[in-house]
Amino acid sequence: MTLNENCFNFPVIIASILAIIFVRYVVLKKMNRRNCPPTISGWIPWMGVGVEFGKAPLTYIECARQKHGSVFTILAAGKYLTFLTDADDFHFFFNSKNVDFQQAVQEAVQNTGKLLQLFRRVMFGAVVNNLFGEGAIPTDEEHIQQLEDIFVKFDDQFEYGSQIPDFFLRDWAACKQWLLKVFKTVQDRLQLQSSKSVSLVQQLMDIVDAKSAPNFALLLLWASQANAIPISFWVLAFLHTYPEELSKVSKELNDAFGDKQTELVVDEEIISKLPSIKRCILETIRLRSPGVITRKVVKSFDVKGYTIPVGDMLMVSPYWAHRDQRFFTDPESFKPDRWLAADLEKNFFLDGFIGFGGGRYQCPGRWFALMEIHVLITLILQKLSLKALDPLPKPSTLHVVGTQQPQLTYRVQFSKR
Repeated sequence: MTLNENCFNFPVIIASILAIIFVRYVVLKKMNRRNCPPTISGWIPWMGVGVEFGKAPLTYIECARQKHGSVFTILAAGKYLTFLTDADDFHFFFNSKNVDFQQAVQEAVQNTGKLLQLFRRVMFGAVVNNLFGEGAIPTDEEHIQQLEDIFVKFDDQFEYGSQIPDFFLRDWAACKQWLLKVFKTVQDRLQLQSSKSVSLVQQLMDIVDAKSAPNFALLLLWASQANAIPISFWVLAFLHTYPEELSKVSKELNDAFGDKQTELVVDEEIISKLPSIKRCILETIRLRSPGVITRKVVKSFDVKGYTIPVGDMLMVSPYWAHRDQRFFTDPESFKPDRWLAADLEKNFFLDGFIGFGGGRYQCPGRWFALMEIHVLITLILQKLSLKALDPLPKPSTLHVVGTQQPQLTYRVQFSKR
């Protein structure tokens, strides 16, 4: 055997180096995570339990809570996701300076059935003008169709594209960059205008750093569409499943509009006469809220005897929080009248409701979202007669980002009144 064969067995050397790196990685991670919450890390480095978690994330979260308690961590795709599931601990998420919303979302940046397609077609152009102001983005038929088509592709894979490197989803990454370029142009146009804020997006750009502004603008458009459209869908689906609630809404519509069918104007006065719709919207948001919302830990802190380290993604699940029987009796049932206990005229929600977040980073567009859904539901119910052709679909357990999507198509038959 030659000296070269004895001393330079490269496959063995490489395997040894990789083994040392792997052991060092595992040991250092364990040392850095002493006194941390129970961690479900799986056996695959970096990937962790990402595959198992991705199969049914909402179910996985609840099973982990039952097994490990109210605070636990999941390793998925290189990120440590630490969940707080006890409402008593939510103040760490919403009010603590140890966690940051902007760092959690700055990198990030399902629509099923005929009824959802109808809502998207109706809402997209109107929402763009209201968010960005008239003329900030061209909304003629050709340009708005291109923007909508690319946004739909972005939306379809947002949950996955926001969590894994762009290299794995090149089409999604291309859509993201195209949209960010559009919003960078919008930012430049708005900076040339008067310093007085005239649109919701301009107000947003006034309070975030200039570099991140296009990302936040895209995120706001995504939130206004990806959440308002399915919530509107679910409101009508619930109403046509619970005829007693539809009857209450229909009576208020008749009292507010009478026999008027043409040139309907839905203004603040009309909306104030339709409180049942608002209660239905909020109850729908409660039942179909996102699986998780997130913050990035920028300074370690303790909760329930565990240390949450810097770099973890702190997670709260509105979906499961809204099923806490301490706040919501019979939590799986659609009961809009539970919102009679809330002072909605003063914009106070029910205790335990976190559908719009909380603390320093509540959704800045929450009142706009409630208003646009209220107006849209009012116009659809007043202008169209709807008949459900399918039973109420169950929400999909596959999605944790954004409003819950239906498992199956929900068809309706509609005609003009």
